[in-house]
Amino acid sequence: IERPWLWFEVGASWLRARKGQLAIYPLCAPEIDLGALPSPLDRLQALSMSKAIDLRSLFQALIVQFGFGKISAFRASNISKRIPKYKDVKVADIDLNERKLYSGPYIGYSDEELSQVLITEFFEPEFESHQKYPILHDARENSVYRGKLLHFRRLDEKMDLPPGTSRRLLIPLATRYHLKPDLLTDNIVRFDASDEFKEKILKRS
Repeated sequence: IERPWLWFEVGASWLRARKGQLAIYPLCAPEIDLGALPSPLDRLQALSMSKAIDLRSLFQALIVQFGFGKISAFRASNISKRIPKYKDVKVADIDLNERKLYSGPYIGYSDEELSQVLITEFFEPEFESHQKYPILHDARENSVYRGKLLHFRRLDEKMDLPPGTSRRLLIPLATRYHLKPDLLTDNIVRFDASDEFKEKILKRS
């Protein structure tokens, strides 16, 4: 539901459907909550592959649309038993790395505004905590200033930021807080504190 290609295909068909040239049937995997479908899919009568009555409705519509077949021969169980469970479906790397559609609280925010969110909710608390209680953060994975491993995608999810925000803005903001990348890939970063910060703060612990 979050793949950009889905919306590309729906958009390509939407105008033709409104002109009556074709029909769009949102047929959802059992794990999808039909009541939570985003617009414009929520304007269509979505069907669930987990419901026999929905599958029957779909095939009845196809029979009417294409003019052949008998609904009496239809058995929903022949389809539903072949549907893999979501937990058993392997998600390809390309799907994990695709930019997801975002519907969180920061829709429409500029990079400057998103930077302020990262400063207020991430950097400032980390910085102030280390100034006051450096002894509490001496373990590596407990502290950004000690080299805690940060996952860009996980940080975006934790803070409910638009996907890609941390990867784009975290590094430039870090310099303001005496941090420099010690390890940096497309997905993760470890910071190292500047020499000045180590001298003034970390040596206390």
